[in-house]
Amino acid sequence: MKTALISVYDKTGIVEFARLLHRFNVEIISSSGTAAMLKKNRVPVMEISEITGFSEMLGGRVKTLHPKIHAGILATASKKHFEELKKNGISLIDLVVVNLYPFKEMISKTGNLSKIVEEIDIGGVALLRAAAKNFERVAVICSPKQYESVSQEMISSNGVISGRLRQNLAIESFSLTSAYDSLVSNYLWKKFFPDFFPSNFTPTFEKISDLRYGENFQQKAAIYREPFWVEPSVAFAKVLQGKEMSFNNYLDAESAVECVKEFSKPSACIVKHTNPCGVAGGKTILEALTHAFDCDKKSAFGGIIALNRPCDEETAKKIASFFNEVVILQALEKSRQSP
Repeated sequence: MKTALISVYDKTGIVEFARLLHRFNVEIISSSGTAAMLKKNRVPVMEISEITGFSEMLGGRVKTLHPKIHAGILATASKKHFEELKKNGISLIDLVVVNLYPFKEMISKTGNLSKIVEEIDIGGVALLRAAAKNFERVAVICSPKQYESVSQEMISSNGVISGRLRQNLAIESFSLTSAYDSLVSNYLWKKFFPDFFPSNFTPTFEKISDLRYGENFQQKAAIYREPFWVEPSVAFAKVLQGKEMSFNNYLDAESAVECVKEFSKPSACIVKHTNPCGVAGGKTILEALTHAFDCDKKSAFGGIIALNRPCDEETAKKIASFFNEVVILQALEKSRQSP
């Protein structure tokens, strides 16, 4: 690996990673903002404008959209491509490190359409897709979370990034750009034509974590959530204590939460194997839980409890009086993390 292109919005960990690249004699080219940070930290870098012969344009909207950049990324190892690059004075780029403008975060901060539109990344998405397409030769990093795994492999392999890791990085890159484009299209669709059904509906989900196993022990599983879901859901819940949640825990917990969301008065639901074995309301949350438990005390053993109110001391004692797997509280709060 001889040349890396770095252009990142989120600069977390980039100085340390760039120092590692320099240690392996990798030449770094970079956009102005990232280059300034690397120069400040004494990491040798060449600005992209020195390669293309053009300064960044249109307030930064055009930085890397140039044949000398994209040809260097997209060229395969074929003799014909090498000859074309040599004829046009273009060097190969072996590693692309890019993360995108924070479109999702901007939506959460403001309703100002002009500000939101400015956070639609163009050049970054193009760079990631070009590098991911050419994974046979080029490695692509789309998140600071990937620096560690790439660094470890480079250190153990004397600067080499294996084909298997390049493949994995390419998949992650296409996954990110696909989700990013979906967020943009869905936002604009709901903004301008909320009653219109688009030809292609592409929802996106964010991975929360892997799970120990799926519905059965031999199956693999992970949990995902919609990024802008506004109703209470266990996908946005804060785990206060206890062991890691399983696939079946999440399934039963969501069933219990959806049940108690139907009621405005203090209510409790106990779910076992996706089926409610007790649902009740009351003047207090303790009364509601007591009635729910009395519906089927035997099935309630090892079940999932959801309450649509805060849990007071007496209710906590009642919960502790029999074995249960999960307890979800405040399922009617408007906050995403209310359960």
